[in-house]
Formats: sequence, structure tokens, C-alpha cells
Amino acid sequence: MHNNNQEGNPSIIEQVRDAVRHMAEAEPGLLNTPLQIKIRKLPPEVAIGVNTDKDYPIYKGKEGILEAQFLTGKGQAFSPAPVDFDGELRDVLALELNGSDEAAVSNRGVFLAAVNALCAHLGIAEKTVHCKDENLRECAKDLVAKIHAEYPTDTRIALIGCQPRMIEMLAPSYNLRVIDLDPENIGKPFSGVVIEGEDRTDEALEWCDLALITGSTLANGTIDRFIGLKCKAVFFGITIAGAAALLNLPRFCARGQ
Repeated sequence: MHNNNQEGNPSIIEQVRDAVRHMAEAEPGLLNTPLQIKIRKLPPEVAIGVNTDKDYPIYKGKEGILEAQFLTGKGQAFSPAPVDFDGELRDVLALELNGSDEAAVSNRGVFLAAVNALCAHLGIAEKTVHCKDENLRECAKDLVAKIHAEYPTDTRIALIGCQPRMIEMLAPSYNLRVIDLDPENIGKPFSGVVIEGEDRTDEALEWCDLALITGSTLANGTIDRFIGLKCKAVFFGITIAGAAALLNLPRFCARGQ
């Protein structure tokens, strides 16, 4: 397993918390004023629009999108255990974020939506709200165009997270492997690419030249294994928007708002 975090160093989620706390303390009143963060679970049609494609995890009930409003900023995050939340920024910063139990997983979703909204308000991060409708397909086309422009045609790509449109657009042009956590996807072909399970992650990362990693790894608690890889690594999506800006992680999100 490739993990650049030395033993004793804080996890990525704790690094994000520390960065947010320092940033909030530097802005007069952000922590001490009763500023409300309202987080609500969005239904698929509101979150990603009306799509003809129903193969996204959010339609299968596998995850939901949380939306936070913080002053002028709006932020969203995917969560495998979405819950509503209403509280102040200091409450969010005090949440237990570590562990694999449902409470910690739910808290991470709340935390990341709030971080994205805060970073949007402060102008630190952009594209913190998910794209909708046909922009999901256009985003995948944008990704292929970017890879064509920056990488050789024989680039081997590992996609961490089953993103159907990205698979659809990447598969015809690249040698592609896809890793996913959902047992319903494993062993099934998407656009001719058979989805592999989590147990093949290290092998795929050794094999690939470029890893495209869903930002949802930050929400589900698996992101630390994807830091310090030998291959090039780019995180994608809205969930990691604020964290990527704060920690200077490479991120792709072409059509977010």
C-alpha cells in the first residue's frame, strides 16, 4: 500500500480540520458569531438534475448529496450516510470525524459540505456545487480532452470509484481499470470494463500511470491510502473541493457551480 503519511502525522481529514480552524480563527467573528450552517439531504433530481442515465450511485440509494449554506457560500458533498444538520461552525469543527462507524461517516459528510460552503464564501474554492443535467456527460468529455492534452495516448488509467460517464468516455481511448466499493458493481461490465473490488486497489495503483480518484474517498475515510502514490493522482468531484484547495491536492471538476 502506498501511503506517504508518516506514522504519527495527522490524517487528511484532520489536516483539513486544522486548516479550517486556523482559517476561521483568522477571520474575525466566524467562530464566535452565531452563524448557522443548515445542511439538508438532496433528492437525486435536485442534486444532479433530471438525467436519462439512472446508473449513478445516488439513484441507487447508495449515497446522498448534502448541501450547506454558510453566509454567501454554498457547498455540497456526497455522503454514504447523509444526515441533516443545523449548527454553528464551531459545532462542525468539534464533530468526531475518525472511524468507520456510521456516526463518524455521517459527520464527515456534514463537515465536508460545511467546509465547501465556507471555502466558497471566502473565495478559496470554486465549483463547490454539483453540475446538473447534461453537464454530467459534458464533464466526462472535458476530462478526456484534458487527459488527451496532458498525457500520452498509451497512458494506463486507474479510476477509483465507478463513475459511469467517465468510464464511458475513457474506455474507448485508454487502457482503463476501475475499482469500486459497491458489491453490486463488482464483476459487472461498464462500457466493456469489468469493475474490480477494493482488494485489487494496490495492484491497480502499481499498474497505472494516472489514478483518477473520487473525492468521496474523503467522506468514506479511505483517502489516506491515495496520498503519496508513485503514479500521477488527480481527485475529482465536489466533495473534495474545499479540502483540495486547503491542502493543495490536484483536483478535476469541469462543470461544477
